[in-house]
Amino acid sequence: MIRGSVNQRCAIEIVLGFADANNETTDVAVMVDTGYEGNLALPLSLVERLARVPLGTTQLRMVDGTVVSVDQYVVGVEWFGHRRMIAVEAIGDQPLLGMSLLRGHRLTIDVTPAGPVTVAPL
Repeated sequence: MIRGSVNQRCAIEIVLGFADANNETTDVAVMVDTGYEGNLALPLSLVERLARVPLGTTQLRMVDGTVVSVDQYVVGVEWFGHRRMIAVEAIGDQPLLGMSLLRGHRLTIDVTPAGPVTVAPL
């Protein structure tokens, strides 16, 4: 089970481990974004610190309907005790966890400051 909490702004936060350039795990707080359909969106500055493989460019539709081109990379993410290679988009300044990575899992949230958050496989 992955655990997290709700912050003072009622944003959902969990910590994930990412493989860095030395193949060591770097822990990063990510916000769960139920409106984001992808796996993970990471700031380019973070992607550059991680061991990553360029994947190409993809188109994302933003919440306001605009379409933007962003670079995609494959990075190693610790997910339930196993390192998985995940496609991520390099965009924004806040690490976001999207619904594609959560597919097949139960997300439980007590929406109150410091409320518990859990992610568990179905």
